[in-house]
Amino acid sequence: MGSSVSKERGLLKFSIFMGVVYSVIGITWGLILQSGIILFDAIYSGIAILLSIMTIYALGIVTSDESFDTAGIAKTKFQMGKTSVEPLVISIKSIVIISICLYGFVDAVSSLISGGSTQDNAFAGILYGVITSIVCICSWLYLKVAGKDSPDLVQAESEQWLVDTLFSVLVIFSFALSYMLAQTSFSYMSPYIDPLSVVLATVYFVQIPGKRLIHSVKELLLMAPNEQIQAKINEAILQVKDEHQLDSYIVRSTKTGRQLNIEIAFVIVDPKRTFEVGDLDKIRSEVERSLQSFGMSLWLNIIFTQDRHWA
Repeated sequence: MGSSVSKERGLLKFSIFMGVVYSVIGITWGLILQSGIILFDAIYSGIAILLSIMTIYALGIVTSDESFDTAGIAKTKFQMGKTSVEPLVISIKSIVIISICLYGFVDAVSSLISGGSTQDNAFAGILYGVITSIVCICSWLYLKVAGKDSPDLVQAESEQWLVDTLFSVLVIFSFALSYMLAQTSFSYMSPYIDPLSVVLATVYFVQIPGKRLIHSVKELLLMAPNEQIQAKINEAILQVKDEHQLDSYIVRSTKTGRQLNIEIAFVIVDPKRTFEVGDLDKIRSEVERSLQSFGMSLWLNIIFTQDRHWA
């Protein structure tokens, strides 16, 4: 657990460092060239740094040690539900990124209405796009490969770099197209390329944080996990039920961040059937082992009842 958390924290710190490098390059270059798409890209990355710092703080809460000692549990601020911090942080990040995209969209539309913006140094703009594309691709690939088994916090960070990568490629396209149009009879269209690129970029890229936001809100609302997870849960429980000749069961589940919360109620119809406490704990252990394949932290609660009302 400790090495996994250290690795996750290291990946997030790497993302912050690369984000600082990216933002400094972007803001400097954007101000010099007075390019809307470069400045938008740099501001997006700058705010993403602050969000990444918030992510590390959230990681500290989510992965803090738990105690089964009664006094220790009574003192902790998160007796239950600390894993909700993870989808909460991802939701905040997504909302902020969506807001940036909306601002960029409105600003770009305003620029189009007022006549666009002139890009005087196409070569410098293309060079910026090439440099930042390399930075973004390397960061994205590193986080994607090194963090492929990491939870949602790192996955969201990786997606953020994917958006930056596509932005940088769009910058290259924007400056190249603007330069080519300036050499033709369609030169009057050249000033509109930069703000039009921002419009297209924001409309397309808002989908990524949008999908992540929907996913996180579902977790915060404790909605059921996807059908694939539910099917695996039922398969594991059904096997234990049949093996111990239990009559039926009711299962409730939800995924919150890196934790899978499952509540199972086994219904035993025969009022004369009795179990030792050790037998019940043995069934609980078997259920737990069968659910380990998910690779997530389990919050498992199993009850046994004859009255379906308590299920």
